[in-house]
Amino acid sequence: MIGAGAFCGVHPTVGAAITCQRCGSFACAQCVEVHEGTEYCANCYQREFGGKASSRAVTALVLAIVGMNCLWPLGIVSIIMATQEIAAIDRGESPAKGRPLAKGALILGWILVALTGIAVVAGIIFAVAMAS
Repeated sequence: MIGAGAFCGVHPTVGAAITCQRCGSFACAQCVEVHEGTEYCANCYQREFGGKASSRAVTALVLAIVGMNCLWPLGIVSIIMATQEIAAIDRGESPAKGRPLAKGALILGWILVALTGIAVVAGIIFAVAMAS
């Protein structure tokens, strides 16, 4: 039980029942969410287990997929966006549901950049061979 004087972060006139295991904020009985025996405040529970992926995670994956059509700069943009999204998820600022999308965007982005590099090197080798 929380000591006297601790109040819910959402309902400031209601005494706190728990301290969130994720962020440490106080939550009243109405705001407590339990997942696999761990108590969370409503905000952390929603971020971790509810909701949907952020628009940044979705956009990063879409750019990586579109970039596979020889638009290699989109691969670089998707790498940057996916890296930012994963960091935001790790800090608890973005929904965890976006992690698989961001990881997919990161992988596709690097594949796209690598394939573009291989194509450029192959083109240079071909051009040099044809000039000889």
